[in-house]
Amino acid sequence: MELCRRRRRSRCSIISAPGRPGWCGWAISATRTHTPICSSRTAQRSLSLSRWRRGWPSVTRTPPVVRAPRVRRRSMPELAEVEVARRNVAGWWEGEAAAEVRLLDAKVLKKGSARELEEAMLRPLVAMRRRGKYLWAELEGGHAVMFHFRMTGKITCETTPQPRFARLAWRVDKTGWLTFKDSRRLGHVEVLAPGELERYDALLRMGKEPHDITVDELREAASDRRQLKSALLDQGVVAGVGNIAISELFWRLQLPPEVRCGELSQAQWEALVEEMPRYFDEIIARSMADEIAYMNEAGGENIFEVYGRKGEACPRCEEAIERVKVAGRSTYFCPACQPPVNA
Repeated sequence: MELCRRRRRSRCSIISAPGRPGWCGWAISATRTHTPICSSRTAQRSLSLSRWRRGWPSVTRTPPVVRAPRVRRRSMPELAEVEVARRNVAGWWEGEAAAEVRLLDAKVLKKGSARELEEAMLRPLVAMRRRGKYLWAELEGGHAVMFHFRMTGKITCETTPQPRFARLAWRVDKTGWLTFKDSRRLGHVEVLAPGELERYDALLRMGKEPHDITVDELREAASDRRQLKSALLDQGVVAGVGNIAISELFWRLQLPPEVRCGELSQAQWEALVEEMPRYFDEIIARSMADEIAYMNEAGGENIFEVYGRKGEACPRCEEAIERVKVAGRSTYFCPACQPPVNA
């Protein structure tokens, strides 16, 4: 190996002899023409360089390809999952005060102190409330505790206060230990003092629930130029609708994934407003269990018609389900049942 003796500032290159290892343990696996930057090396040299790693039996052997581990996609909790959690927790806790509260992971508490959390949860639960994807406990005296599930959060009923992934636990005499679990630590809890819930910004900006919104209200909130999927994902337009629900609703109504609001007929708007509550009622009924099971996690199963079923046969026409990104999110659809508007 030859190395220019000039100062490093001259930006001279290291020059390797053919078949020799390159610097940092690697050389380029191709033949290339090398033009040294240093003026003292003006002749071009054709260098045949091969990959090399210390300890390999041959300098010409290609190293194995190291692939990044496959990331398993997890679905975000949508209206149906949060409503299942609301009904479960209401049955376990309503009318009772927590007898003991344990904050097992301080990171989960986004607003309020551990003492404020304990003082709030030691009050009797008036009701569990939900708006869109937001869930909170309404406690005596106007206090509230807001739960954000994010990707993998859930509330379960346990016999021990410290099951795996538990971040917060509280004991209810009639039930046992209720735990806020989150394997990825993305969810959080907020303690709201009396009067703060009424000023909670996300709730104030939220649109109507799918069960309450009318055709005129939905059309007015969604701009004609906007893609329908983008409009439905906007919680200010309609609350609680998520990516999974949109794939399923579009398939049921045979709407193309990239359809714009202005391309829908009056009959299609009416069908959408009618189908949304029916869809959520069906998914809630099918999802009722003591614990939310997200897709792609242990115990989770795909209960949907097209979501997450790329390459599988369409339940309606047996054409292969495809996936496309719309509004930055994966949308699953049947190309035969949901052709483009101008097709």
